[in-house]
Amino acid sequence: MKLNLLTICLLLLGWQLNAQSLEDFDYPVGETIEGKDGGSGWTGVWTVLKGNAETEIVDDEDFDDDVFAGGNTALRTNHVAGDPGSRFYRQLDAPVTDDGGTYYLSWYQVADYDNPAMNGSVAQVIITNSAGYGASGPGGQLVRMGKIFGTENFGVDGQGLGASTVPDTDTREPMFVVVVIEMSGDDGNETIKFFFDPDEDQELDLDEPDHMVMRGLNNGFDAIGYKNEGGGTLTATVDRIRFGTSQAAVTDADVAFEPFTYPVDSTLEGLSGGGGWDGAWVTLKGNDESQIVDGGITSTAIGFNSGGTALQVNHMAGMGGLRAYRNLATPVTDDGETYWLGWWQDADYDDPGANGSVAQVILTASANFGAGGPGGQLVRMGKLFGTSGFGVDGTAGGGGTFNGVDTRDGIFVVAEIIMSGDDSAETINFYFNPSDDPVDLDPD
Repeated sequence: MKLNLLTICLLLLGWQLNAQSLEDFDYPVGETIEGKDGGSGWTGVWTVLKGNAETEIVDDEDFDDDVFAGGNTALRTNHVAGDPGSRFYRQLDAPVTDDGGTYYLSWYQVADYDNPAMNGSVAQVIITNSAGYGASGPGGQLVRMGKIFGTENFGVDGQGLGASTVPDTDTREPMFVVVVIEMSGDDGNETIKFFFDPDEDQELDLDEPDHMVMRGLNNGFDAIGYKNEGGGTLTATVDRIRFGTSQAAVTDADVAFEPFTYPVDSTLEGLSGGGGWDGAWVTLKGNDESQIVDGGITSTAIGFNSGGTALQVNHMAGMGGLRAYRNLATPVTDDGETYWLGWWQDADYDDPGANGSVAQVILTASANFGAGGPGGQLVRMGKLFGTSGFGVDGTAGGGGTFNGVDTRDGIFVVAEIIMSGDDSAETINFYFNPSDDPVDLDPD
């Protein structure tokens, strides 16, 4: 039996999975950006308009303990005065329209250059109309954000938008940038708010941003772009670009996120990507049955493919099977809060009525979870013995089977975990292939 898992996420009072585009630049060191297709929530690959040779995947030593960056690698652009510079973009999973919604964008950045007042180059993350974005000229560059001409301060400009800078910022220092894009929903300008190195455990104060501009985005946008070009020598590094519809989607507050963006054919033991975890994956048995594979998981029910790499478990009858866990950075207590757990899965096996194997995501007490026996497996969710229906069981109490949900199909699963806050039982609601925020839906 094979089980594929992609994108495990646990978060507090938030919704992330369908809403997020994530790019951690987890690619082999030394490669260029053209054609790279990792991460999740994008349409297609990185498209380079010019200067692919000026791009390079590097170890992310530019980001120290004061600024967390995803994974172990980042994207660097190396521009030398007189060279053409680089421009590239990647399309979001779905275009953004002027729908009156609020969107969030974040990334990590740092730049290296001499004489800020005289440096005539830029290194900018760009809210982009990809059809208008070319190898030269201002087309498609709706809002440009980062290092601008003639100053070390973080700056904002763009097509039809005058430049503004943020005092007391220095683009030569590692910086975590969060942008809140408030679409007007009419022909008025959009409001774009900036936060620099915010405390990710605190809700952003949208009434007191560090910087704000108004920009007409009434025709929407469909991509995130980048460029490093101009008359001066400039080396710039960017990492962990995230886009979504909530603060939780683009920050690491109360979120554990595992996209399994590791080298293909790696086994699970010791892998430590993503964020919000305490340590690496620990395999209790069967590490050789695990494998990182190309390709995401497709849910035909909502017409969505998760993209990127995934964890595949290859179990054969007579083999020992796989058991593994990863500790959350912050253990969950019976605090009366509501938590959300989401993941993608599919499985391949014959004769459901006779198949005696299981493939389950587990709410775990890791101290009691061993290579054998039921210990520590509080709530087990996925493929059960003798059925194709998605099932729930575990040591914390009985469950059941959702016979209308076939574990041989690609499934996007969201579990709503409502802690009671007292000695009564907790409530766990399940949503299968939700196309909207499950907060607004009735559970399955």
